[in-house]
Amino acid sequence: MRNVNLTRLFALLLISFSLILVASCSKDDDASVTIVGTWTISDGSVGMTIDGVSYVNYLINLGMTPAQAQSDWEDMQNDMIAPIGGTIEFKSNGSLVASWDIGTSPTWSMGNNKLTINSDGEIMIFDVIILTSTECTISLIQTEVADFSQDGQAETMVMTMQLVFTR
Repeated sequence: MRNVNLTRLFALLLISFSLILVASCSKDDDASVTIVGTWTISDGSVGMTIDGVSYVNYLINLGMTPAQAQSDWEDMQNDMIAPIGGTIEFKSNGSLVASWDIGTSPTWSMGNNKLTINSDGEIMIFDVIILTSTECTISLIQTEVADFSQDGQAETMVMTMQLVFTR
């Protein structure tokens, strides 16, 4: 089995997921509905492919058993979702506060059904799928190119995330 740089991959995903969590909600046909206020995460999902192959199958192709690969994926999902629990408050002055660590002095802005979060210079742009007075669903697709398997060949990782917030 080739040595997979899972530590680097996990760190990238954890950072991405943390920033995703920072983002919250936005979009509605009613212009009076705003993201400003406090939201609670109620659901989230993560998907990942490497060179177009699911993360689990990628690990199997590198020599893990299906059970090992599935367990690794479940652990990674849990590690990414667990830190995001709690609340996030989007303040009218463009700052935000969360019950988890989202960096130093994060800011947000919204326009054209996009929620932009800037946390410690890392800019994340989320698509706002739903924004009502009680629910906000956002999604993110992030791409990273690196030699994850440490075989001298760059692979393309695509991570997708969807978060649902309520208030």
